[in-house]
Amino acid sequence: MKKIYLYAGIGGWLVLLFFITISITVTEPSSTNQDSKERRGMYMQEVVTHAITKDQNIAVKITDANIILDSKTPQTCILEDCVDDRDPGKYVLTVTAKITNLSLDEYYDSPILFQVEDMQGKRYDSASGLFGFGVQSLAKGESYSTKMKYDVDLPISQYYLVLKQHWSDNETIILLDGMHKLRPELCSGDSDCFGGFVEKIVDGRTIDILDIESMEVKRVILALIDTPEVGGVNYENTKDFTEGFCPTGSYVLFDEDDGQTERSFERQIGKLYCEGESINEKLLEHDLAIINTRSCKVSEYADEPWIQNYGCN
Repeated sequence: MKKIYLYAGIGGWLVLLFFITISITVTEPSSTNQDSKERRGMYMQEVVTHAITKDQNIAVKITDANIILDSKTPQTCILEDCVDDRDPGKYVLTVTAKITNLSLDEYYDSPILFQVEDMQGKRYDSASGLFGFGVQSLAKGESYSTKMKYDVDLPISQYYLVLKQHWSDNETIILLDGMHKLRPELCSGDSDCFGGFVEKIVDGRTIDILDIESMEVKRVILALIDTPEVGGVNYENTKDFTEGFCPTGSYVLFDEDDGQTERSFERQIGKLYCEGESINEKLLEHDLAIINTRSCKVSEYADEPWIQNYGCN
Protein backbone atom coordinates (compact mmCIF):
# COMPACT_ATOMS: atom_id res chain seq x y z
CA MET A 1 0.00 0.00 0.00
CA LYS A 2 2.84 2.37 0.84
CA LYS A 3 4.41 1.63 -2.54
CA ILE A 4 1.15 2.59 -4.32
CA TYR A 5 1.08 5.94 -2.51
CA LEU A 6 4.76 6.47 -3.33
CA TYR A 7 4.29 5.73 -7.03
CA ALA A 8 1.16 7.89 -7.15
CA GLY A 9 3.01 10.81 -5.57
CA ILE A 10 5.92 10.53 -7.98
CA GLY A 11 3.53 10.27 -10.90
CA GLY A 12 1.66 13.37 -9.78
CA TRP A 13 4.85 15.40 -9.57
CA LEU A 14 5.94 14.24 -13.03
CA VAL A 15 2.57 15.23 -14.53
CA LEU A 16 2.74 18.66 -12.85
CA LEU A 17 6.31 19.16 -14.10
CA PHE A 18 5.20 18.20 -17.63
CA PHE A 19 2.40 20.79 -17.68
CA ILE A 20 4.68 23.51 -16.29
CA THR A 21 7.24 22.81 -19.01
CA ILE A 22 4.56 22.92 -21.74
CA SER A 23 3.12 26.15 -20.30
CA ILE A 24 6.52 27.89 -20.30
CA THR A 25 7.25 26.72 -23.84
CA VAL A 26 3.92 27.97 -25.19
CA THR A 27 3.42 31.21 -23.30
CA GLU A 28 6.96 32.60 -22.99
CA PRO A 29 8.60 33.68 -26.25
CA SER A 30 12.36 33.93 -26.46
CA SER A 31 13.98 37.17 -25.29
CA THR A 32 15.05 37.80 -28.89
CA ASN A 33 11.48 37.68 -30.17
CA GLN A 34 10.30 39.84 -27.29
CA ASP A 35 12.95 42.44 -28.01
CA SER A 36 12.21 42.50 -31.74
CA LYS A 37 8.51 42.93 -31.03
CA GLU A 38 8.76 45.76 -28.52
CA ARG A 39 12.15 47.39 -29.20
CA ARG A 40 13.36 48.41 -32.63
CA GLY A 41 17.10 49.05 -32.56
CA MET A 42 18.82 51.62 -34.75
CA TYR A 43 22.25 53.27 -34.97
CA MET A 44 23.46 56.86 -35.04
CA GLN A 45 23.34 58.52 -38.46
CA GLU A 46 20.38 56.34 -39.47
CA VAL A 47 17.07 58.10 -40.03
CA VAL A 48 14.54 56.66 -37.56
CA THR A 49 10.82 56.99 -38.28
CA HIS A 50 8.82 56.81 -35.09
CA ALA A 51 5.17 57.29 -34.22
CA ILE A 52 4.63 59.77 -31.40
CA THR A 53 0.84 59.53 -31.30
CA LYS A 54 -1.66 57.48 -33.28
CA ASP A 55 -1.75 60.18 -35.95
CA GLN A 56 1.69 61.78 -35.78
CA ASN A 57 5.13 60.63 -36.86
CA ILE A 58 8.59 62.15 -36.73
CA ALA A 59 11.92 61.26 -38.29
CA VAL A 60 14.98 61.47 -36.03
CA LYS A 61 18.65 61.40 -36.98
CA ILE A 62 21.29 61.60 -34.25
CA THR A 63 24.16 63.79 -35.40
CA ASP A 64 26.28 63.93 -32.23
CA ALA A 65 26.52 62.60 -28.68
CA ASN A 66 29.05 63.59 -26.05
CA ILE A 67 29.65 63.48 -22.32
CA ILE A 68 30.94 66.33 -20.14
CA LEU A 69 32.54 64.77 -17.08
CA ASP A 70 32.63 67.58 -14.53
CA SER A 71 31.62 70.97 -15.94
CA LYS A 72 28.45 72.25 -14.32
CA THR A 73 25.85 72.81 -17.01
CA PRO A 74 22.59 74.82 -16.85
CA GLN A 75 19.78 72.39 -16.19
CA THR A 76 16.64 74.52 -16.00
CA CYS A 77 15.88 77.21 -18.56
CA ILE A 78 12.89 79.54 -18.52
CA LEU A 79 12.59 81.96 -21.44
CA GLU A 80 16.30 81.44 -22.18
CA ASP A 81 17.28 82.39 -18.61
CA CYS A 82 19.14 79.29 -17.35
CA VAL A 83 19.78 78.31 -13.74
CA ASP A 84 22.71 76.03 -12.85
CA ASP A 85 21.27 73.53 -10.37
CA ARG A 86 23.15 70.36 -11.29
CA ASP A 87 24.84 68.39 -8.53
CA PRO A 88 28.67 68.32 -8.68
CA GLY A 89 30.01 65.04 -10.00
CA LYS A 90 27.13 64.30 -12.34
CA TYR A 91 27.98 63.50 -15.95
CA VAL A 92 26.12 65.44 -18.63
CA LEU A 93 25.23 63.50 -21.78
CA THR A 94 24.41 65.86 -24.65
CA VAL A 95 22.60 64.50 -27.70
CA THR A 96 22.20 66.55 -30.89
CA ALA A 97 19.35 65.35 -33.07
CA LYS A 98 17.79 66.45 -36.34
CA ILE A 99 14.00 66.10 -36.18
CA THR A 100 11.57 66.18 -39.10
CA ASN A 101 7.80 66.38 -38.74
CA LEU A 102 6.09 63.73 -40.88
CA SER A 103 2.56 64.29 -39.57
CA LEU A 104 -0.31 66.27 -41.06
CA ASP A 105 -0.52 68.46 -37.97
CA GLU A 106 1.99 70.80 -36.37
CA TYR A 107 4.58 69.10 -34.16
CA TYR A 108 5.76 70.75 -30.94
CA ASP A 109 9.17 69.80 -29.60
CA SER A 110 8.73 67.73 -26.42
CA PRO A 111 11.84 66.58 -24.50
CA ILE A 112 9.72 64.07 -22.56
CA LEU A 113 9.42 62.02 -25.75
CA PHE A 114 13.12 61.16 -25.51
CA GLN A 115 14.79 59.23 -22.69
CA VAL A 116 18.28 57.83 -22.24
CA GLU A 117 18.90 54.27 -21.06
CA ASP A 118 22.22 52.98 -19.74
CA MET A 119 23.61 49.45 -19.99
CA GLN A 120 21.98 48.52 -16.66
CA GLY A 121 18.55 49.49 -17.99
CA LYS A 122 18.24 52.66 -15.91
CA ARG A 123 16.25 55.43 -17.62
CA TYR A 124 16.92 59.19 -17.50
CA ASP A 125 14.54 61.96 -18.48
CA SER A 126 15.77 65.10 -20.19
CA ALA A 127 17.46 67.44 -17.69
CA SER A 128 17.44 70.45 -19.96
CA GLY A 129 14.39 71.98 -21.56
CA LEU A 130 13.38 75.43 -22.71
CA PHE A 131 10.02 76.45 -21.29
CA GLY A 132 8.01 79.39 -22.54
CA PHE A 133 7.76 81.05 -25.94
CA GLY A 134 10.93 79.43 -27.23
CA VAL A 135 9.34 75.99 -27.76
CA GLN A 136 9.97 74.84 -31.31
CA SER A 137 7.03 73.99 -33.58
CA LEU A 138 7.25 72.31 -36.97
CA ALA A 139 4.82 72.23 -39.86
CA LYS A 140 4.60 69.10 -42.01
CA GLY A 141 7.93 68.38 -43.67
CA GLU A 142 9.91 70.94 -41.68
CA SER A 143 13.14 69.97 -39.87
CA TYR A 144 15.31 71.45 -37.13
CA SER A 145 18.27 70.48 -34.94
CA THR A 146 18.01 70.36 -31.16
CA LYS A 147 20.26 69.53 -28.21
CA MET A 148 18.99 67.43 -25.34
CA LYS A 149 20.89 67.08 -22.06
CA TYR A 150 20.71 64.26 -19.52
CA ASP A 151 22.32 63.94 -16.08
CA VAL A 152 23.56 60.35 -16.16
CA ASP A 153 25.44 57.97 -13.88
CA LEU A 154 28.06 55.37 -14.67
CA PRO A 155 28.71 53.65 -17.00
CA ILE A 156 29.77 56.30 -19.45
CA SER A 157 30.78 53.85 -22.16
CA GLN A 158 27.47 53.23 -23.88
CA TYR A 159 23.91 54.55 -23.76
CA TYR A 160 20.72 54.31 -25.81
CA LEU A 161 18.38 57.11 -26.81
CA VAL A 162 14.83 55.78 -26.37
CA LEU A 163 11.78 57.02 -28.28
CA LYS A 164 8.59 55.72 -26.73
CA GLN A 165 4.96 55.91 -27.79
CA HIS A 166 2.81 57.09 -24.91
CA TRP A 167 -0.09 54.90 -26.03
CA SER A 168 1.87 51.70 -26.68
CA ASP A 169 4.63 49.47 -25.32
CA ASN A 170 6.51 49.68 -28.61
CA GLU A 171 9.64 51.83 -28.60
CA THR A 172 12.61 52.67 -30.78
CA ILE A 173 16.14 52.63 -29.36
CA ILE A 174 19.13 54.34 -30.94
CA LEU A 175 22.58 53.18 -29.91
CA LEU A 176 24.71 56.26 -29.22
CA ASP A 177 27.81 54.62 -30.61
CA GLY A 178 29.47 57.86 -31.67
CA MET A 179 29.91 59.28 -28.17
CA HIS A 180 33.02 61.17 -27.21
CA LYS A 181 34.08 62.73 -23.94
CA LEU A 182 34.74 66.46 -23.65
CA ARG A 183 37.89 67.50 -21.79
CA PRO A 184 36.89 69.38 -18.62
CA GLU A 185 37.36 73.15 -18.75
CA LEU A 186 39.83 73.21 -15.84
CA CYS A 187 42.21 70.79 -17.57
CA SER A 188 45.30 72.33 -19.14
CA GLY A 189 48.03 70.87 -21.33
CA ASP A 190 47.86 67.44 -22.96
CA SER A 191 48.63 64.98 -20.17
CA ASP A 192 46.17 62.97 -18.07
CA CYS A 193 43.21 64.81 -16.58
CA PHE A 194 40.41 62.98 -14.81
CA GLY A 195 37.53 63.42 -12.43
CA GLY A 196 36.98 61.16 -9.47
CA PHE A 197 36.14 60.73 -5.81
CA VAL A 198 38.52 61.12 -2.88
CA GLU A 199 39.28 57.72 -1.38
CA LYS A 200 41.90 58.68 1.21
CA ILE A 201 43.97 61.64 2.39
CA VAL A 202 47.43 60.12 2.90
CA ASP A 203 49.10 63.38 3.99
CA GLY A 204 48.83 67.08 3.22
CA ARG A 205 49.78 66.73 -0.44
CA THR A 206 49.19 63.03 -1.18
CA ILE A 207 45.67 61.86 -2.02
CA ASP A 208 44.11 58.64 -3.31
CA ILE A 209 41.41 59.25 -5.93
CA LEU A 210 38.98 56.82 -7.58
CA ASP A 211 39.08 57.65 -11.31
CA ILE A 212 35.46 57.59 -12.53
CA GLU A 213 36.42 56.42 -16.03
CA SER A 214 38.92 53.64 -15.33
CA MET A 215 37.44 52.85 -11.87
CA GLU A 216 41.04 52.59 -10.63
CA VAL A 217 42.32 54.20 -7.43
CA LYS A 218 45.17 56.55 -8.36
CA ARG A 219 47.61 58.13 -5.89
CA VAL A 220 48.46 61.75 -6.70
CA ILE A 221 50.75 64.35 -5.16
CA LEU A 222 50.34 68.11 -5.43
CA ALA A 223 52.71 69.85 -7.83
CA LEU A 224 55.07 72.72 -6.92
CA ILE A 225 54.59 72.49 -3.15
CA ASP A 226 56.04 70.62 -0.19
CA THR A 227 54.12 69.94 3.02
CA PRO A 228 55.36 68.74 6.44
CA GLU A 229 56.41 65.09 6.75
CA VAL A 230 55.02 62.76 9.43
CA GLY A 231 56.05 64.06 12.84
CA GLY A 232 56.96 67.49 11.47
CA VAL A 233 55.60 70.83 12.65
CA ASN A 234 52.07 71.41 11.33
CA TYR A 235 51.86 67.91 9.82
CA GLU A 236 48.47 67.17 11.40
CA ASN A 237 47.14 70.67 10.71
CA THR A 238 48.09 70.40 7.03
CA LYS A 239 46.54 66.96 6.65
CA ASP A 240 43.36 68.12 8.39
CA PHE A 241 43.16 71.18 6.13
CA THR A 242 43.46 69.06 2.98
CA GLU A 243 40.85 66.65 4.31
CA GLY A 244 38.50 69.52 5.11
CA PHE A 245 38.99 71.18 1.72
CA CYS A 246 38.74 67.90 -0.23
CA PRO A 247 36.68 65.59 2.03
CA THR A 248 36.72 61.83 1.59
CA GLY A 249 33.98 60.88 -0.88
CA SER A 250 33.86 64.31 -2.53
CA TYR A 251 34.16 64.82 -6.26
CA VAL A 252 37.48 66.31 -7.45
CA LEU A 253 39.35 66.97 -10.68
CA PHE A 254 43.03 66.13 -11.10
CA ASP A 255 45.16 67.70 -13.86
CA GLU A 256 48.54 66.04 -14.38
CA ASP A 257 51.53 68.38 -14.73
CA ASP A 258 52.77 68.19 -18.35
CA GLY A 259 56.28 68.96 -17.14
CA GLN A 260 56.34 66.13 -14.58
CA THR A 261 54.76 63.13 -16.24
CA GLU A 262 57.60 60.81 -15.22
CA ARG A 263 55.73 60.34 -11.91
CA SER A 264 57.18 59.70 -8.47
CA PHE A 265 56.93 56.15 -7.11
CA GLU A 266 53.86 55.55 -9.35
CA ARG A 267 52.25 58.74 -8.06
CA GLN A 268 50.97 61.28 -10.58
CA ILE A 269 52.05 64.88 -10.02
CA GLY A 270 49.69 67.74 -10.72
CA LYS A 271 47.05 70.21 -9.63
CA LEU A 272 43.96 69.12 -7.69
CA TYR A 273 40.67 71.00 -7.88
CA CYS A 274 38.13 70.60 -5.08
CA GLU A 275 34.82 72.34 -5.78
CA GLY A 276 36.61 74.12 -8.62
CA GLU A 277 39.41 75.57 -6.47
CA SER A 278 43.06 74.49 -6.43
CA ILE A 279 44.14 72.89 -3.15
CA ASN A 280 47.78 73.52 -4.22
CA GLU A 281 47.15 77.26 -4.05
CA LYS A 282 45.05 77.10 -0.87
CA LEU A 283 47.80 75.36 1.10
CA LEU A 284 50.22 78.15 0.15
CA GLU A 285 47.70 80.83 1.09
CA HIS A 286 47.34 79.38 4.59
CA ASP A 287 51.09 78.94 5.16
CA LEU A 288 50.71 75.17 5.32
CA ALA A 289 53.05 74.51 2.37
CA ILE A 290 56.23 75.89 0.84
CA ILE A 291 57.30 76.08 -2.80
CA ASN A 292 59.26 73.19 -4.25
CA THR A 293 61.77 75.36 -6.11
CA ARG A 294 63.21 72.42 -8.07
CA SER A 295 59.87 71.96 -9.82
CA CYS A 296 59.66 75.60 -10.90
CA LYS A 297 62.08 74.90 -13.76
CA VAL A 298 59.95 72.13 -15.30
CA SER A 299 56.32 72.51 -14.22
CA GLU A 300 53.71 73.62 -16.75
CA TYR A 301 52.18 75.78 -13.99
CA ALA A 302 55.40 77.68 -13.18
CA ASP A 303 54.28 80.80 -15.06
CA GLU A 304 50.80 80.96 -13.55
CA PRO A 305 50.09 83.90 -11.18
CA TRP A 306 49.08 81.73 -8.21
CA ILE A 307 52.61 80.28 -7.96
CA GLN A 308 54.55 83.29 -9.30
CA ASN A 309 53.18 85.37 -6.43
CA TYR A 310 54.99 83.03 -4.02
CA GLY A 311 58.35 83.35 -5.74
CA CYS A 312 58.38 80.49 -8.22
CA ASN A 313 60.77 81.67 -10.96
